[in-house]
This record gives sequence, structure tokens and C-alpha cells, in this order.
Amino acid sequence: METPLTGRTSSPRVDTHLGKFSQACTVVLAALAFLFGQPIIVLITAIILAIAALAPSISPYRLLYRGIVLPLHLWRPRIVEDDPAPHRFAQGVGAVFLIAASILLFLTKATAVG
Repeated sequence: METPLTGRTSSPRVDTHLGKFSQACTVVLAALAFLFGQPIIVLITAIILAIAALAPSISPYRLLYRGIVLPLHLWRPRIVEDDPAPHRFAQGVGAVFLIAASILLFLTKATAVG
């Protein structure tokens, strides 16, 4: 969710539409995992969130957003001054919960958690 600093400003900048896109993708993947009863999709989503939290520049969501959504003009970026750290923290927390759910789904052969 970070964007490179432009101009002479020293405050960090965040594209809020990238955050919304990431959240929507996470919800869609979780819904697909539930609808199709495929815990592997939960694990894939957890890995994507972990990558986004640890290395935001190579986040799959960011790559999709920058490589497909923006060039096709499906959504325009909305850059605001904001600290990206809380956003990365939230993605890390989401990854931890999804990893825990994945472990529970795989170990118990459950079809749903929660």
C-alpha cells in the first residue's frame, strides 16, 4: 500500500484504493473457500496477506492492482498522506488468523471454521 515519495514531501503516502482492492480480494477468496469447501484457498489467501505484510512491494494484490486495474482504468488511484505501518500490521494479523484457520481446517478435516 506504500507508494514512492514524490516531490519534496517527506510524509509517507498511501493509495487508499489499493487497500480497498486488497480487502475486496481477501473477502472474495474467503467466500470462494467457503462456497467450494476448499481450505487450500484459505491457505493461499493467508500466504498472500503474509507477503503483503512482509514485502509490500511484491504483494500479489499490489501487482494485480498496478498491472491490471490501473492500466485498464477500472479504478483511479487515491493517494493520501498516511502511515502505511498500520495497514501492514492489519494484513499481518489477518495472515495469522487465516493461517490458524488453515491449520484447523487441515487437521480436523472440518468444512468450515467459526
